[in-house]
Amino acid sequence: MKTFLGGLTVVCLALFVWAGPDAANGGEDPLVKTLLSNDGTYRLTLEFSGAELVVRDLFEVGVRMERSDGGKADLQLAFDARMPEHGHGMNREAEVSSEGGGTFAVSNLLLHMPGLWELYFDVTEGAICERAQFSIDLD
Repeated sequence: MKTFLGGLTVVCLALFVWAGPDAANGGEDPLVKTLLSNDGTYRLTLEFSGAELVVRDLFEVGVRMERSDGGKADLQLAFDARMPEHGHGMNREAEVSSEGGGTFAVSNLLLHMPGLWELYFDVTEGAICERAQFSIDLD
């Protein structure tokens, strides 16, 4: 019995090492995030550049947007990031460019202080605007 449990431990450890850290957190890539807008109308897939988000490092976000119901739409995107506990946002103005087909590149992003940041993705379809957002705490 001791040999069986020891062998099982080795196999489990080997599988963890082989699969890497993403398998340990459910297979999610920490730099790819899927969000729903606050009313659930739009689904956004975000892909962050670089290995991780770091204070005072420029980064970009690729954004793929679609209607949650699968319908076709002409969508526009605006971006902002703020520190609600400090009452201010970024020192730079985000640049949003459409790449067609509901895909956007958001660049010139720099979170200049450690602390809690909220990232806002405002999706506009016609006269309707819905926000998708999430918080990140940077050390």
